[in-house]
Amino acid sequence: MLSSGLRNWQQENKFRVSGDTVYGVYENIGFSAAEEDGGRLFVFMLSGKDEAFDRLEDMLCNQSGALRNAQVGDVENYLAVFFDDADGRLSSADMSDLLDFVAVNFRSCGFRTPNVCVKCGAPATKRAFYNDMVQPLCAPCREADKLEKAHKAAAPAASDRASDYDRVPERSYDEPRRSAYDRDDYDRPPRREYDESSFDDRRRSAYDDREQYGDFSDAPAGEGNAPAGFF
Repeated sequence: MLSSGLRNWQQENKFRVSGDTVYGVYENIGFSAAEEDGGRLFVFMLSGKDEAFDRLEDMLCNQSGALRNAQVGDVENYLAVFFDDADGRLSSADMSDLLDFVAVNFRSCGFRTPNVCVKCGAPATKRAFYNDMVQPLCAPCREADKLEKAHKAAAPAASDRASDYDRVPERSYDEPRRSAYDRDDYDRPPRREYDESSFDDRRRSAYDDREQYGDFSDAPAGEGNAPAGFF
């Protein structure tokens, strides 16, 4: 569930939402934002060598306000910026300042937009929200993933097809009633792992200039609450 702060920022900027993640494109850079481990994690569809990460981190340390508290690393080879925000100090203005900062400085730091499809390895000219991040996909893989998600969304859930009597298990009247939160097998929603130690072991993928994605968007980037997964 999105916090009120992240939700308000998403609505102000008409970004998109999928589950607990806000995502979109800003100045032709795909990004996602989620709340992880008492903070906020931003992942940008940008790749670079170790020197690029070091330069960006040094530049952020010299900023004023909340940006100087950023931790720079990588998630699946993409630029990741994490803020320890347990007490909600990161404001909407701070989050927008981060997008502006990355958009202005990523090239000079040495970051480029990856151009290899994450599914098949073919040259990629499309982007989509895939595995909780904005990632490069080739046109065939993007269409296949789009159809798969549409099929899953249209298929009725098994619980919807069951009758009310099917949903209720038989229970002896002598059996004490238990709260769902007391069950040993209670499943919490999965969350993507965020390991700060990965910042010391950066693996870089092939990358190219962001002009490769001139035909990326099927809809204006300002649309809000669009169907999750595709732009």
